[in-house]
Amino acid sequence: MVRRFCRSTFKRDGGKLDDIDIRDQQVFLIDAILKHKNEYTESFLKEKGLPHTYKKSILRSKLKEGLDDNDFTELELIKLLDRIEEFGNQHIYLYNCTPEYCDTLKRPDYIQNILDDSDLGGLYNKEFGVIVPERPMLCSVIHNEKTLKFKWIEKRVWRELIDKTIEDDKYIETYQMHVSRGITTFRIDLVLGYSELMIQRLPRGTKYEDIKDTYIDKLSNFIEIGPFSKVGLGRAIKNIEASHEVEKRQINLESTAGGKVTFKSKKKGSDYNEDPHLNSARTALAQNVSGISGNFYWMPNDILRRDIHTHIYAKDDRVGIFKECDENEVNYVLSRIRHFASQ
Repeated sequence: MVRRFCRSTFKRDGGKLDDIDIRDQQVFLIDAILKHKNEYTESFLKEKGLPHTYKKSILRSKLKEGLDDNDFTELELIKLLDRIEEFGNQHIYLYNCTPEYCDTLKRPDYIQNILDDSDLGGLYNKEFGVIVPERPMLCSVIHNEKTLKFKWIEKRVWRELIDKTIEDDKYIETYQMHVSRGITTFRIDLVLGYSELMIQRLPRGTKYEDIKDTYIDKLSNFIEIGPFSKVGLGRAIKNIEASHEVEKRQINLESTAGGKVTFKSKKKGSDYNEDPHLNSARTALAQNVSGISGNFYWMPNDILRRDIHTHIYAKDDRVGIFKECDENEVNYVLSRIRHFASQ
């Protein structure tokens, strides 16, 4: 059960998902922050010159007291949550933008005008603090000579089956309703043309293609979509597998004759090539296969302090990056995936 994030249960034929209300958005915001590691809250309180080394239950009260005493604002807490969640646990689609259109997008007047045309001129290089809007809301447009980034916040509602009963010879399903907050970002490197649609991991389901299409449609209200081409990831899977940069937990392959084969390590923390029999079998297949998906851990190096878990899905050219990550970690991993996709 998600405490305070949900409404009472309802039967299958009663109520709509969109009817769920957040009665205390401030409580929701604090709870959302405290779902993550204590170190984020402790670091925030330390920056404010406040006592900060506490258990989670006390950190909750300290955040509430800080708001009540005007030690910090609700907007600052929203920015903290965005900073925690904007890069970790993302499903990402990679694109390339043409140099000509990047040059157009570098112009401040161009971006300001397209926002003005949508009555959103006030968002230019500003952040509108929103916790859980009823409908997806564009809350930030950050722009400079190197970067353009659009960020949306949305309310995500899903239901969990908690009981099945029979009443008056009728089969009744009872659900618990849950509400969470989601971030979706589209950013463009205006120097290199590298672009990404980043969708925060869904609490349930894998309808990322549908979400991608929805946000590309929203984006088309502001910029042209034609100059962007999707980066295919089928080639990247095999090239990453052949590199020494990752620990290979699992890979799904398709033979030239259409057969499917999976190589999977025997346990967490091991590479499937450590099994001599799997290694021999994979060697025998050589290049007579194409990549379907890969489960890789990028190993620590001069840039990565720790391993970074990724899944690469060739079918819809999607990258999953899991657990909490910072921007530098995500940028590095995506740059390596782009490199292997281009080989």
